[in-house]
Amino acid sequence: MILAIPLLAVYFCMNVQATGYYNPSLYMSTVVFPLAFAINNAYNRREQALQQLAFLKACAFNYHSCMRCWAPCVYGLHENFISENALIIVYLFRCLRRYLTSMNEDEKEFLLSQIYQSFSCLEYAVDLLRLCGIPPPSLTRPIHDLREMIGATERLRIFSDYRTPGSIKCFIRVVPVCVAVILAPYFADFGIKYRPAIAYATMTLFYSLMRFR
Repeated sequence: MILAIPLLAVYFCMNVQATGYYNPSLYMSTVVFPLAFAINNAYNRREQALQQLAFLKACAFNYHSCMRCWAPCVYGLHENFISENALIIVYLFRCLRRYLTSMNEDEKEFLLSQIYQSFSCLEYAVDLLRLCGIPPPSLTRPIHDLREMIGATERLRIFSDYRTPGSIKCFIRVVPVCVAVILAPYFADFGIKYRPAIAYATMTLFYSLMRFR
């Protein structure tokens, strides 16, 4: 629907013979820099989020490996200790994935509480090993992994909750339309000299390139 505005401007300029030559680069510069900033920011956030997710999975795997190796050597643990610990980690990742993709604030608040509760259960599992006789110096490894998991989760949460400032988003949405309307006489000149279809096609391509992100 928004594309119809610059196309109607081209149609009006061709009907009233309002043509002119403009240097598109003068107007494109007002769009390119904010657009490049938004695209670069989005890609940087994506790369950092992927790094944090990989780091989170690596720490979770190392944590569970410690639990799986030590639990059989500890007297007093129930037989489902390893499987329950694995289920908690799986549930943690499921809640985190739903949190990162959800747009409902109430659901995100509930999922965040489940994530924190899962971390509490994992911390309890480490403390249970300590009470069953595992030397505290050996437990620094899973404790460190758990701390790194919490840090990576919080960083992923910040990446998800942070949004591009509203002023920049509004600028990126409004300015391409204004620039396209201002350049309508420039494209109308193509339609008068050659064919109207060329004017509409070039305007559509020009506007699509400005709106690309």
